[in-house]
Amino acid sequence: MSYKDKQKTDNICERECECTINGTVDVGGSFNIECGECLKIFESDEPVEIWLSVSKSTTSNDCDILVCVELQNEENLVFEIPKNDTFNVSNEIIATSKQVRKVTIECISNNLDGGTCNGFWSIVPILRGSEKYRKCECPVETFLRGSSSFAINGGQSQTILQSAEPSELLMEIDLDANTDECLLTIIVELDNCSCLKFLVQGPTSGQSNDIAFYSKNVKKVTLECLTLTSCRGVWTSFALYRGKELLNFNAQF
Repeated sequence: MSYKDKQKTDNICERECECTINGTVDVGGSFNIECGECLKIFESDEPVEIWLSVSKSTTSNDCDILVCVELQNEENLVFEIPKNDTFNVSNEIIATSKQVRKVTIECISNNLDGGTCNGFWSIVPILRGSEKYRKCECPVETFLRGSSSFAINGGQSQTILQSAEPSELLMEIDLDANTDECLLTIIVELDNCSCLKFLVQGPTSGQSNDIAFYSKNVKKVTLECLTLTSCRGVWTSFALYRGKELLNFNAQF
């Protein structure tokens, strides 16, 4: 073995292992926005490791789609999905990072006649933890899933989640398409008195507009309908629970 080969092998053997992956939770949805508009589909109050896919609908889109993955270190990942009037293909993109804070989708306005961008997204947070290494969080032992439909009259609000202590939560909120446009505000109150906030407009037809968020510090989630017409949709939450077993079963009590 040459000196360079031996040095390469030693470096690999000495490389510090990352925390163990305990599991993944998949959330996903669709988007239906007009040319010139932008939709925030995901946000976290801290850097989070995710796998992301975004694809356009196989039906014709009127404008290009710009996907921006904002990272903690400000080195953003940017993708452009071009419109295609010839082939019915999804032109899917994939992004992975341990530093994701926000994901936005923009329908780039290059058509004076207007139009829309339609497509689908999927986000998979990578959940890590270990009982053995102090640098790692406690492992994710289990999660509880909750889901419900909602219908909120114009000008009204509804609290859909409250916690006495900070909770680790992944939530997806799907705003249905409606014959009357609605505007929904989603406010996620955190333990440090800050919040995550989404403003989602419901399309009058076609696919719905859906968003998701993740935080370990959730105290309250509120939905508010800002228009005179009602807002309808579905939410799905995953409450994540971490813990570790007692490793020394021979301990004296």
